[in-house]
Amino acid sequence: MQKLIQGIGYAALTLCLLSACKEKQADQESKASHSEAAVATPADAQKAPAGSHADAGKVVHVKIEGASIPATSSDSAAAYFTIKNDGAEDKLLGANAEGIKTCELHETKTEAGVAKMSAVKEVAVPSGKSVAFAQGGLHVMLIGLPHGGLTEGTKVKLTLNFDKAGPVVAEVPVVAGHASAAHEAKS
Repeated sequence: MQKLIQGIGYAALTLCLLSACKEKQADQESKASHSEAAVATPADAQKAPAGSHADAGKVVHVKIEGASIPATSSDSAAAYFTIKNDGAEDKLLGANAEGIKTCELHETKTEAGVAKMSAVKEVAVPSGKSVAFAQGGLHVMLIGLPHGGLTEGTKVKLTLNFDKAGPVVAEVPVVAGHASAAHEAKS
């Protein structure tokens, strides 16, 4: 009788372990398929810090979509993209790019028929929302480009620094024209 009870105990333990392994594997597969759809995501999605304004235990998860930089021969350019936030609320605090001296968050506003560009300290990225960085609005100003500017067909490695998600890297293509077709369609 004791061997029968031990056998049932071992069988129950084995089933529990198998179940836990399958749940872990399903969770990993779900995370992998979710990140494959992103153009750029944080290296490791992380939980919102304790005491933050984010929902307790909600994963911070931002994606950068439709990124582009119009080609230029000057020493400055603008990067356009959409931030999609599928996780807890976050803030974009700044940016940097390889080979470029300065990157600033900027916003263009039209007042009395005159467009004025100014730096912004941070950009809120609400939970479950998208924030467009497009011509005539928010953008990342790239200042101090390499000599000769940026040529169509090249890419810029842009790192966006978020309060909770941390650094998110995107390979941004340099395109012809003033703004990408993707952002003209979204505007």
